[in-house]
This record gives sequence, C-alpha cells and structure tokens, in this order.
Amino acid sequence: MNLNPFKILNAKRSGPIASPQPFQPNSSGQSEGTYQSPISMTHAENAELGNLKTHIRDDRFDRVSTNQNVVNMIIKRAREDGVTFVSSSDLEKLAALQIRYDRARASVMAHTYNAAREAYRVHIREVKNRLMAGVATPEDEIWSEADFHEDFEIRLHAAKQECRDITSEGFPIAVAAAKKIGEVAAKWAKEMEAEERKKAEEFGFHFVPSAILLSIQKVADRPQKCLPIANGSAYPPKHLIDFATNK
Repeated sequence: MNLNPFKILNAKRSGPIASPQPFQPNSSGQSEGTYQSPISMTHAENAELGNLKTHIRDDRFDRVSTNQNVVNMIIKRAREDGVTFVSSSDLEKLAALQIRYDRARASVMAHTYNAAREAYRVHIREVKNRLMAGVATPEDEIWSEADFHEDFEIRLHAAKQECRDITSEGFPIAVAAAKKIGEVAAKWAKEMEAEERKKAEEFGFHFVPSAILLSIQKVADRPQKCLPIANGSAYPPKHLIDFATNK
C-alpha cells in the first residue's frame, strides 16, 4: 500500500473554507456543523504510519555532533573493561595486505599519463639509437605514443582495481571493530542516560539528554560512521582500523 502520511496527517478540505456555523442537532441527536470527525484509518494504514514515525525517530541523531574524540573516549572506557577491538591475527593479516597494497599502489603511480608519455620518448630514442648503429627495429615493434597511452591506461585501471580488491579483503576487520565500538557505546549510553534521568527527577526537571550522551548514542546507533571509507574504495589496509587503535 502506498500511503502518503502527510495526506493523512493534514487532511485537505475540498473547496473554500466555510464560515463557522452554529451547531445544530441532527436527527440522531448529534450536533452538525463545519466540524468533521477524525479520519478513520485501517489497521494497515496505522501500521505504516507507525513505521514512518519510527523512521522519523531514527533520524534524531542527524544534527548531533560527534567526532573522533568521542570515539577515543569510548575506546578508552572499553580498554579499561578489557575489550579488544582488533586481534593480533587480524593485525597480521592487515600488515600482509598492506605489502600487497603498496605493490599495487606503486604500479598505479608507474602507469600515469605522464609515465606513458615518458616511456614513449625513451622508446623512440632507443629506436633512433639502434638505427644510427645500423640496426633496424621491426615495424611491429615500434609503438606510437597512442599505443603507450592505451597500454598504460589498461595497466593503470588493473592496478587501481587490485588496490580496491585488497582493501575489501581487510574491510570486514574494520567493520567488526566498529561493531564492537557500537556495542560498548550502547552500554555506556544506557548507564549515562539512567544517571541523567535520575538527576533530572531529583531536581524536578524534565529529562533532556546532554550533548555528550547524544554523541555516545549516535556512535551506538551508527557505528559504521567510524569507518574511514565505504566498502569498494581503495584505502591502505593498515589504516582501516586507525579509528579503533588510537591511543
């Protein structure tokens, strides 16, 4: 069912707004006038509207500010409780991936546009030098500058894809670390909220969460925001978990 909640919440009147009329009892004894009873909604419409309200509540952190300092405080608290975000074996895997990544990255830098142009110039010099020495270069071995650019572009794209693939191999480690941070943040936020609510009640105030509590709740609600990149991007594997290993 395609439900427009704004149509439900803000029912439109048809025609101009009538002037207020005095209520007159109808045949059933009920008053008649310009007043209309609330719009009745089916169970499915109520359920979908409830889903909309839930979605609206899920957006409550959109304007909440958070930063790496907040994450660092969560990590510090977790370490005090003996929580480890990245195992030694995962660190070893990331180190191995970094070696492959550096090799692929070097290939990227070696196959740029300028590198292709320089390779063509070297090639032509070698052809001329051999010719001056009386050695002719077979025609099918002489490349044009366009040939070099085409070849280098293919190698460049392959190297970039390899960087992305290597990063993707290490990405689950970063995701797992972020998830653990979210779990620690959720536990801490629950404790902090209970303390703030108790304090508000003691002073007779309506409870309003502090900026610190909201920031921690945001990390708990959206731990993926800790990740430095989205999956599928190229990024040095050793830095994927920097957010979880900062001192």
